Amino acid sequence: MSVLVTGADTILGFQITRALGAAGFLVRVLVPEEAGADTASSAGVQVVAGETADVESCLEALEDTTAVFHCESGHLIEAGPRAVRDFIEGTRNLLVAMSRAGVEDIVYAGSAFLFEPGDEDEPGDESAAWDNPLGLMCLEAHRAAADLLQRYNESGKLRCVTISPTLLMGDHDMPGGAGWWLIDQVNRGAMMPTGAVNVVNARDAAAAAVKALGRGKPGASYLLGGENVADSDLLAQIAGALGVGIGQSGEVTRPGKALRALKKLSPRIKAPEPEIARLGEIGLYYTSALAESQLGLEVTPARQTVLEAVRWFVSRSSQPANPRI
Repeated sequence: MSVLVTGADTILGFQITRALGAAGFLVRVLVPEEAGADTASSAGVQVVAGETADVESCLEALEDTTAVFHCESGHLIEAGPRAVRDFIEGTRNLLVAMSRAGVEDIVYAGSAFLFEPGDEDEPGDESAAWDNPLGLMCLEAHRAAADLLQRYNESGKLRCVTISPTLLMGDHDMPGGAGWWLIDQVNRGAMMPTGAVNVVNARDAAAAAVKALGRGKPGASYLLGGENVADSDLLAQIAGALGVGIGQSGEVTRPGKALRALKKLSPRIKAPEPEIARLGEIGLYYTSALAESQLGLEVTPARQTVLEAVRWFVSRSSQPANPRI
């Protein structure tokens, strides 16, 4: 069985690609032409150079495939207005191409933050939409794409299952991802958010996403979460793993290996993303009970997930962070 993955250069897209290969699927990825050289040598993955912005690229990538994992939304957290428009248009192009190619199944990687967060005692679930009180551009793009997919699902043109991860962390993250950003901020001694967040290991989320293809109910959305952690605890875990001391005013009191390496790094790492910071001010408590029961989602403790993420960050901080498929 051959499947197509978009957004394979995001942490979730990478992990889904790897999980699909391990499960015996033939995996094809659609990547921009300039990224083709980075992925073409990878064993077991067929690379199609192109973008969802081009319908013909989508059609070429969909040839002889039976399902799609659409993970390009992993770039939305740092996207500007034009990138958001391109993402929504690319999603529409992909759905049109699927209809023309006769491919009916799609698993879409959305965001848990489209659902109303609860509190520590009663965390949020899939039952209530969140009205995006902060007006975040990335969440509006997620909502527009999810609405488009739902219309296609209700019309019978395709079968769509949405997976909605919380804060993804783990290995093979890269600049622009929310988990990488948090580690980078702690490493630099920047001021941190003061809310709470649900942390999910990207490997756990990917395994559940693969199962969603067969087990997921068309039209349903599954929260892929892990452990609810207060930001202060999460950031202390990151600092401890980095070997970085943070003063009360947010300055670095004991630099770590990654910080020293970052001083030599060219300006490839982008400035802090305000949308991530604004989300961090809220208590983002969620439960993944539905995905655990129906998709077999496993929950790795946040501390272990943080250690994996920090080890990857340190290993990549002195060189361009390009995950290899």
